[in-house]
Amino acid sequence: MPRIHLLLLIMIVAVFGCLPRPILGADKPLRIGAWNLEHFGSRTDPRRTDDDLNAIAAKIRNLEVSVLAVSEVNGWRTLRDLAHRIGPEWDGVLGRTGYIGGQPPKQIGVGFLWDNRRVQLVSASDWKNLPRRFNGLHIFHRIPVAACFRAVGGGPDFRLVAVHLKAGFEPSDLQKRVYELTEIKKRIVSLRSTPGEDSDIAVLGDFNHGLCTPEHATLTNKGLASYLTTNRPVSSIIHFDNQIDHIVPLTGFDEIQKRTFDVIDNEGKCDKTTWRNRYSDHYPVVVDLNTGPDDDPEASFSVGESPLRPLSQFSN
Repeated sequence: MPRIHLLLLIMIVAVFGCLPRPILGADKPLRIGAWNLEHFGSRTDPRRTDDDLNAIAAKIRNLEVSVLAVSEVNGWRTLRDLAHRIGPEWDGVLGRTGYIGGQPPKQIGVGFLWDNRRVQLVSASDWKNLPRRFNGLHIFHRIPVAACFRAVGGGPDFRLVAVHLKAGFEPSDLQKRVYELTEIKKRIVSLRSTPGEDSDIAVLGDFNHGLCTPEHATLTNKGLASYLTTNRPVSSIIHFDNQIDHIVPLTGFDEIQKRTFDVIDNEGKCDKTTWRNRYSDHYPVVVDLNTGPDDDPEASFSVGESPLRPLSQFSN
């Protein structure tokens, strides 16, 4: 090859090597979701096989979520193993509450999984300063976990609050959920009123209640937030016809594309038993975000009272 052609080739390689690399999936919207994984890591009836674990990881990949709030996870090692099965780019955090006894103690913890190719974790924390008793009732067996994320390469940043509210049908269970949501509401209203604080916030996870209930009214009162739902009758759990898993963005979180909300129940509709045996008794819920420039780039995120480290930083 003539010397001048060789020099020209070297210059072309150097120029293109300095150009910024395209962001993976930059043409796709960011998608967030929530999924109760039903005693993940401790379920015995039926016990999950290695194939089941790989199927759950594949299902999460197929959801094309950038961030997934999870609940009923038995320990950080269990969640870290799931992140590894999803892919080498995935990481997670798990809250420190939700222990239910046993030897060794079992946990039904809440936390997050995310794809480092799409979002960067800014911070994560247990909201452990929330009260644990209200009017004589024990609340927050599973303390909410808040995590702040920023789109890789530019785009929106936002705070997500993962919840798993009190289960049950007794009047006291309903009252506990109202109390829990009342305290969550106080916290997010305080955040929104803090100067310079980013107000793009969504609460998501297993709320254990449906729409048009006293619990539902707690967050939607005075237009504070809205529960996302579909334009068709939908259930998010196999046991009854109700949507109890929710994504609830606060008013003003304009990057949320509300019309994209969905409950991913296609396989479960066909055979609920097969779905539950392989995956969970819940279905995942998802919604997309616009990927344009952040609408409040000057805003920041305060760190919560009990910071959580990514599971990739843990050692066995």
